[in-house]
Amino acid sequence: MRTDRNKSSWADAPVPVVGVTGPDDGLRSAWAGALARATAGVLLTADRFHADVDALPRTARLLAHVPAPAPTLVVVEVGAEHSMLDVIGECTDPQTGVRLMAAVLVADPDEAVARLDVGDARSVALLDAVEACTHHALTPGSDAALAVLAALQPTAVRVEGLPHLLGGPGTPLGLDGAERILGPLTELGAERDEAGWVRVLNDEWQPPAPLTGAACRPGHVTVFRHERTRPLHSRRWEALAHRWGGRVSEGVGLRVAGLCRIGTHPAATLRWDQAGRHLGLHVLAEDSLEVEPLAEGEPVPEPLCLGHDLAVFAWGEGWDEAAMRAELDAAAVTDEEFLAGPDAW
Repeated sequence: MRTDRNKSSWADAPVPVVGVTGPDDGLRSAWAGALARATAGVLLTADRFHADVDALPRTARLLAHVPAPAPTLVVVEVGAEHSMLDVIGECTDPQTGVRLMAAVLVADPDEAVARLDVGDARSVALLDAVEACTHHALTPGSDAALAVLAALQPTAVRVEGLPHLLGGPGTPLGLDGAERILGPLTELGAERDEAGWVRVLNDEWQPPAPLTGAACRPGHVTVFRHERTRPLHSRRWEALAHRWGGRVSEGVGLRVAGLCRIGTHPAATLRWDQAGRHLGLHVLAEDSLEVEPLAEGEPVPEPLCLGHDLAVFAWGEGWDEAAMRAELDAAAVTDEEFLAGPDAW
């Protein structure tokens, strides 16, 4: 006898997915495999998932025809050089036929923090994972490293241990089992706002639990928002970014992210994206040079920012918030430069 689920299309009965990523191949693979075994889920290994672009939608189509009420769950292992943001985008595409229920970062906290400013593909993907994942499955680590990860993603659920140990005897199968291990889950959308820097710019960042006691001693984790209406002078901005990056060493780190305008791109809103010595600058929006008539009642579009709006995270000894703010102010264009026009800055 065919059930309603059999009759519906695979896109109408999306299969629950949990994504698992991390910089250590062995640790990540072991955790993903343990989660799949504990929940009787289907495991897509990193090699299989990244080698076959149709692996996930094909798996979803097959599982959509499993007779109800059989539990289903797909555990997707995401390789260390691949961004979890891309996977979130794929899983939230209705055509894929899945619903993403959790994104899990598996890592040694001290090794993860030490890798953030390396600048290679793995460290860039790691930063994406730290800031985008809903769950952090962390091995034992120092209070300092745990505080940094909690600051960069303050809403992440902390998970300790392997899934088969967390679930305990009689762990339910499928999504129910994943919730026994990870806690209550809700479907994730394409727009993510968990990243600490996004929450800082939205005035929603609150010190998470690990930012207490010794880990929150003066000079260890500094978090602040810096907003000004003046653009940044291109040469002074570049000198500042490299000067700050040059202070990074063992136990000392930096994360700067946010919106800005810089003299080299006077007609664009840019994203300052820096992790330690690794510096990125990305165009988010170009100012329109054409004035198009607006429909009656339609609001006039506003630029994303006029000057700069930044979230700054600094950890370890040697950082001072007041001094950093003064350096940012000094990097902005002066009144004389502003009046002279973009060619002067």
